[in-house]
Amino acid sequence: MGILIRQPGGQWREPATQGYDSEAALQRILHDHPSLVPGVPADAVACSEFQSGAGRADIVVVDASGKLTLVECKLAANPQVRREVIGQVLDYASRMWRMEIGEFEQRWRQANGGSSPFEALGDADGTTKAAVAENLKAGRFNLVLAVDGLNDDVKRIVEFLNAVTLPETGVMVAEFTHALEAGVEILIPIAYGAELVEAKSAAPHGRIRMCTEEEYLASCEEFDSASADQVAGLIAAAKQAGFQIEGGRAQPRH
Repeated sequence: MGILIRQPGGQWREPATQGYDSEAALQRILHDHPSLVPGVPADAVACSEFQSGAGRADIVVVDASGKLTLVECKLAANPQVRREVIGQVLDYASRMWRMEIGEFEQRWRQANGGSSPFEALGDADGTTKAAVAENLKAGRFNLVLAVDGLNDDVKRIVEFLNAVTLPETGVMVAEFTHALEAGVEILIPIAYGAELVEAKSAAPHGRIRMCTEEEYLASCEEFDSASADQVAGLIAAAKQAGFQIEGGRAQPRH
């Protein structure tokens, strides 16, 4: 997005300086003002360089309701802004999925000078902490790519991920255009994908539930008894190899 300015009676022109010195500069702005991130309320607190286990997430945000937002900052000059960064932020989220709340708080303290997000949010009764624990267990995150310039590749990936992922996971990209003129900084945020996340979250999905392993095997026996033993053997082999069986989404019968 271009920026034009003018003095009274003068001509429109570009600011003296546009863009960021580094990705760290954008990261500092969003750490200090997390409510600039789409979907983050004014009461939120942020942590920079949170050790996810797969690397350091640029910013992790927690608000009083316990909602978790992961933010990765990338400038247009960085070739990773097109594809690799999406995998990067998904990797961070996957490492935080099922993280114990005690470990989460410890890692936050390590990255944030010893302070706890729950102390900063005034969580005296532990309500926020319990909500964060539940969101970690469920893998309920909003993932935000913060950039200085949107591109069609990233927009397409955001649309696809919101279409194929569960309502618990929202993916957005936010453009933060930055300029400097005569000592005055200008920051213009534009979000893309927020409306997709809201629509997905609001869509009726209560009829879809997770079926258990036993229910799935019983269903196989009912609809394709010849293959039921093979399916059971495959599940047993997967367990023996160390895989954890989670079940799947059960569709209602008509």
